[in-house]
Amino acid sequence: MKDILIYLNIPWNFIKQRPQFMAEKLSEHFNVLVYYNRPYKSTYLVEHNKDNEKVRLIARPKIPRKNAVLKKLDNRLQHFYLKKLMRFYEYIWVMHPNEFEIVKDYLEGKKLIYDCMDDYSQFPHLSEGESQNLKRLEKDLIERADYVFYTSKALREVHVDRYRVKKQVYVINNAFEPYKEIVEDTSIKDYMYDIKGKKLVYIGAIASWFDIEQTLQKNTDISVVLFGPLEIELPSIERLYHFGKIPHDSIYTAMKYADALIMPFYISELILAVDPIKIYEYIYSGKKVIVPSYPEMDKFKEFVYIYHDAKEFIEMTSSANLESEQNVLDSFIQQNTWRVRADQVKKIINKESICVLITGAKGQLGMELHKQLTQVPNRYEVIAVGRDTLDITNPNEVDKLVQTVMPNIIINCAAYTQVDECEENKEQAYNINEIGAKNLAMASEQIGAKLVQVSTDYVFSGNFNLPKGLDIHSITELERRYEMAMASHPWTEEDEVAPQNVYGKSKLAGEEAVREHCKKHFILRTAWLYGEGNNFVRTMLKLAKINQEINVVGDQYGTPTYTKDLAAVIINLMQTEYYGTYHATCEGMCSWYDFALEIFKLKEIDVKVNKVTSEEFVRPAKRPKYSVLDNANLKKLGMNTFRPWQEALEEYLEIDAAWQEEHLGGKANG
Repeated sequence: MKDILIYLNIPWNFIKQRPQFMAEKLSEHFNVLVYYNRPYKSTYLVEHNKDNEKVRLIARPKIPRKNAVLKKLDNRLQHFYLKKLMRFYEYIWVMHPNEFEIVKDYLEGKKLIYDCMDDYSQFPHLSEGESQNLKRLEKDLIERADYVFYTSKALREVHVDRYRVKKQVYVINNAFEPYKEIVEDTSIKDYMYDIKGKKLVYIGAIASWFDIEQTLQKNTDISVVLFGPLEIELPSIERLYHFGKIPHDSIYTAMKYADALIMPFYISELILAVDPIKIYEYIYSGKKVIVPSYPEMDKFKEFVYIYHDAKEFIEMTSSANLESEQNVLDSFIQQNTWRVRADQVKKIINKESICVLITGAKGQLGMELHKQLTQVPNRYEVIAVGRDTLDITNPNEVDKLVQTVMPNIIINCAAYTQVDECEENKEQAYNINEIGAKNLAMASEQIGAKLVQVSTDYVFSGNFNLPKGLDIHSITELERRYEMAMASHPWTEEDEVAPQNVYGKSKLAGEEAVREHCKKHFILRTAWLYGEGNNFVRTMLKLAKINQEINVVGDQYGTPTYTKDLAAVIINLMQTEYYGTYHATCEGMCSWYDFALEIFKLKEIDVKVNKVTSEEFVRPAKRPKYSVLDNANLKKLGMNTFRPWQEALEEYLEIDAAWQEEHLGGKANG
């Protein structure tokens, strides 16, 4: 069991929030000691239920850090105590840059964890100089930390941009602690009964970001009741009540007698980065919840009213409670407890290999990736899921799995690839190829994971990519198209996309969703894949078994690509930080007709192959005439390890001999 020293710069009996909950739940997995500062004032202190405390605690006196001299004295005092304690702990957990300043000289051989709850440099009480000093200290902390956790996506984005963070950092949202039953606090119950009319309740710190006066002045039908420590002077308004701070065990009594629960905040830079614990607790209570609009609230939109101004706020106080689907609410509750958050931390800290989640793992590429990743001893932990295990179109399923597994890398091989069926099932194609990719991108971004999105040559028009002014005249249509193909330039990553069928359009939409929602992405466009499973090579061999002659399209050009080569490139690329879009096919080009001839030549199969045009072989979906890709970006990086397509095909046919023998018998062997 790992030993963790959690250093808090707040008292343990501070109003209960993330530090205490995390410490309690982590103690179920680790040997946890909480070192905290004994308080010198009681503004935020409350009595906690001692029965719930399962962690070991050590309190030390703290000197008020009101000026440089007192701060220096306090640092020396903390140094004295912590230097001795830290010798016995492998992991040191801090939650503020000031704590890092005290422990940084004693971290040799230690793993440092930074659990960041707020954008501390934006607190309004700091001077410009103090804010800048805090930023410099925080930058050093993030660079030194072995693990960095953020409470919100917005906070992580601010820090990644401000401090140019390159390492993987994680979002571990806040949560709530479920109760078995409400043990009513009679003092709160009596207090609420004495307030007449509709009661809007707020629970939490009441500070400079608090905004309620305007709302009360415009609505005479409601009263606002505040529970929490007071840092500001409240306006003298008849319908505004302040009960004071309460123990965490009493918050659900306050909620029980509320008509609605509110979070009346001014939207400042500080608030934009906040993932409030109270929202999780509000939703769990089952009461109407009304919150201001800012991006972090979007994930709660199924459960809360979101207002943009005072007028909307007032209207929402009279609206009926939102009726969330019970299964959606149950899923939210299951995924957002403090125990779940501690399990996420445990998964990250205990991880001794790179965790890779593969979706679409039963397809040709997914199986090859799984095979190659598991061949490297102790390097990768591979979680391979198919559509029977994970529905990527369901965001709740995706979030639940990703938050449970906490992968470093997600490789999305899941796709609706039946090109003709996509024309008839457009909605399903977009659900899988676009919405599924979006869900995985958002889940990846949430935890700071890399995402590999497999795309297609079909995002291009398929027209011949000819030099300007070129005029080709040939005797026959097939010959003319062949000459045009030979004269065309392969499509590069910089060329304009223009898909011509539903499959291509839905895959392009998936690319765009990944770019929008996940910064650490690799998009790999590939073509004409074959590997373990149903593919063109096996289809040709099966047809040759039962036919004397076969018709194959001869005016569509691309590059057959062996999954073995593609998987190797993906594995190499995903270990870098060269995010972006890549073309990834074997080298060379051919038509489907040429591909078939090469298959039969290598297998020494005597079958007549007739070259036909696309017009003679009509299909529901329009196919591109020319979709040869240039692996330009891989070449720039020196990472284009693809072989000529003929060489890769020859190896595949040798490796696939057992399948051929079982399913085709003698003729497939020449």
